[in-house]
Amino acid sequence: MQKDVELLIIRKRALMNESFSKSNVYQAEGQELVEEINSLVELIDKKNKLEIQNQALMKELESLKAKIDKKRK
Repeated sequence: MQKDVELLIIRKRALMNESFSKSNVYQAEGQELVEEINSLVELIDKKNKLEIQNQALMKELESLKAKIDKKRK
């Protein structure tokens, strides 16, 4: 009977250790996902800023083209 109880205690500890290990793995995977998401958000922000800069440059280019056309006429 005592050996059965000891075996149950050992099994319980093993299950708790396994559960703790899985929890650590899930936590690490979750942290990796958070870091990837943050990286993607940064890239999207950079892309949006570049698009805004591109639009401003295109407007400036059109303005310069218009000035050149006026001088040619």
